[in-house]
Amino acid sequence: MLYNLSVLELMGSADDAFVTKLIAIFTESTISELSALNEACQSKDLMKISAIAHSMKSNIEIFSVDSIKHTIRTLEDKEKLPTLSDDILLGHVQEVNTVIKNVIAEMHRDYPAE
Repeated sequence: MLYNLSVLELMGSADDAFVTKLIAIFTESTISELSALNEACQSKDLMKISAIAHSMKSNIEIFSVDSIKHTIRTLEDKEKLPTLSDDILLGHVQEVNTVIKNVIAEMHRDYPAE
């Protein structure tokens, strides 16, 4: 499983209707953020990449998408970003894209919209 609902369960908010609504919000916001992240990467706008990664971090943590937590934190780090080569930066952005798209697909299989 690419994500985990344990944080939602701790908050006592893991009923199916609520989770389905959160997945819809996650999908909408994350797809928009991925598009912006890709554009920022293309233009090599490091400050924008950092801001978008920061914005994405909370959803990644809420849904425990552990496989990219480190990558998102790296992309968020304003001090570390300038030290990354273009290839590594692109690789991180591609990794986030791939994992998020797979997470969304898995979420929609697990919690189909009604």
